[in-house]
Amino acid sequence: MDSSVTRLLLVRHSETQWNREGRYQGQQDSPVTPEGLAQAEAVAGRLRNVRVDALYASDLGRCITTARAIERATGVPLRVEERLRERNHGLFEGLTKAEVKQRYPDAYAEYRGPYGSDYVLPGGESRRQVYDRAVAVMQDLAEGHRGEQIAVVGHAGFFYVFFNFVMHVPIDVRNVFTIRNCSLSMVSLDGTRWRVETLGDVCHLGIFA
Repeated sequence: MDSSVTRLLLVRHSETQWNREGRYQGQQDSPVTPEGLAQAEAVAGRLRNVRVDALYASDLGRCITTARAIERATGVPLRVEERLRERNHGLFEGLTKAEVKQRYPDAYAEYRGPYGSDYVLPGGESRRQVYDRAVAVMQDLAEGHRGEQIAVVGHAGFFYVFFNFVMHVPIDVRNVFTIRNCSLSMVSLDGTRWRVETLGDVCHLGIFA
């Protein structure tokens, strides 16, 4: 590995019950499903023989569960970073899309509208606020581990906006690819240049077997 290049291995957390039910999860937690526990072991097995110089995770329970499996497999101690949290979805959390549209139609229209990235959800955050937080913390982690390879366990919404930044995609372009539970992506930082090397790899999960 080039000593001037920093690589971040990005792992989305394991499947939770609310993921399965299609509920907005945000900064609340629901139990990791049995399938989610198996996913965590699978991605941990994928990383067992990979160089991991440091391991970080969001402080939310679904990320901690996933990261603990990686910690056991690699022997690299977990460091918890609150700034890696998912977007705070405020009053949407715990509800399905259909429930949100029925209970909060005006808020949902603002959220999904043409200027939705700047809309601050009641009790929550805007997409732009999460974008700014994601760019700042990922830059800090990369700068703090120059020339190393680190694993970061986080959330789909957080990773989506970070990929907007890395790929120079406007913030209002949303989720044009899929980041599955316990998928593995890799980005690198060479000087000031970010690059996507792998996006949403799920071969360790046997999804297409």
